[in-house]
Amino acid sequence: MTSSTPPQAVVAYRLVPLVAILSVAGHTLAGVQIRVVGNMGLTFLSLALARAILAWRLPHCVRARDALDAAGAVLVAGIGLVLVSYLGQGLAWPTWDREIAALELALGIDWPTVIRSADRWPIVLAVLSLAYATYYLQLFTAATVLAATGRHRALDLFLIAFVATALLSIAIGSLAPTYGPEPLQVPPLDLRYVRLTGATPAAVLDALRSGSLRVVDLDRLDGLVTFPSMHAAVAVLVPWALRPVPRLFWPAVALNLLMAASAVTTGGHYVIDVVGGALVAIAGIALAEPLRRRLLRILGPRSAAAPGQGAAKADEVRPASPAIRT
Repeated sequence: MTSSTPPQAVVAYRLVPLVAILSVAGHTLAGVQIRVVGNMGLTFLSLALARAILAWRLPHCVRARDALDAAGAVLVAGIGLVLVSYLGQGLAWPTWDREIAALELALGIDWPTVIRSADRWPIVLAVLSLAYATYYLQLFTAATVLAATGRHRALDLFLIAFVATALLSIAIGSLAPTYGPEPLQVPPLDLRYVRLTGATPAAVLDALRSGSLRVVDLDRLDGLVTFPSMHAAVAVLVPWALRPVPRLFWPAVALNLLMAASAVTTGGHYVIDVVGGALVAIAGIALAEPLRRRLLRILGPRSAAAPGQGAAKADEVRPASPAIRT
């Protein structure tokens, strides 16, 4: 069942570029160069060309264009939010690693013991590692499925919830930055199978905190917020967003239970980071509808639909023909 919300009323399509523009402006004011040339530049160009070709040669494929628009929004949001996190880490507030580690011990959670236990199960670790790697794939899939099936209001709420969740996480992670539990282990843990490939890169964090990072390459962006975990947050957001699509909802739940667990075994997070990520996602979901109403009042729906979007509005209130759905 599709929404009656037309694609031009997806206010997140204006919120997301605004976040990206402000993040780039912040780096520019700080004297940091943003390097776009490379794979990321080609990705942007490919999306733009595909969108233009669809509008030109296949004007009736409204749903396909909607899906490309959603994919572009996720891409821009992901880059813009990571750039915001770089600005936040540049504040160089005191780190909270020892406090979080002490809190976990007080709660009966010993991170080295958890990791050593996981190291006994190489097949489980391999599955968790694969689940961890689906972070961006899940964001793209959820957004494009909602767009391609005409669920524009659900798409809008998902994108707004994602941006709100990420900004909350960045704010917390900037005021209480952490390197993660691995650097605290002296001597280092002797692990056979665990590979903390997603752990916060200490060299990048050090460069940001010292102000020595003067060029940011979009092809080499790293996630820097350890607490709360954005992998755990997305593990809540994606199943919530896919509730209108029953065939994908339960597979998403199963996959994201694995991804949330992988934040510890692959992402190098504290266990508390996972709990924090889930709570921040719940806050983002609670804020999504009020934020959407406020943004619609401030920004308003687009006054003129893009070519082909007039048809999209009609398509929202009656089933599309098979030709249009392809």
